Amino acid sequence: MNDKITILEDDDYDLSDDLPPSLDLENMPRAVEQERKYRERARQKMIRLTPDVAEVFDSSDAVNEALRTLIRLNRAGHKAA
Repeated sequence: MNDKITILEDDDYDLSDDLPPSLDLENMPRAVEQERKYRERARQKMIRLTPDVAEVFDSSDAVNEALRTLIRLNRAGHKAA
């Protein structure tokens, strides 16, 4: 069973109320910290394009394909030299 709790700032709530056993408030801070960690990892892998470059490509797939082509051409050029 998935329970979802939404706490609004103006709600009158008491966390000591009886909660379903499936809710583990002890682990919630840890889950938030893990999400922050994963978000930071994703941010570290993010590459930002300058506006002039972004205008040329309509998707990340297009950017990746262009880079793969450049890599293949570069490797082929080194082999021919």
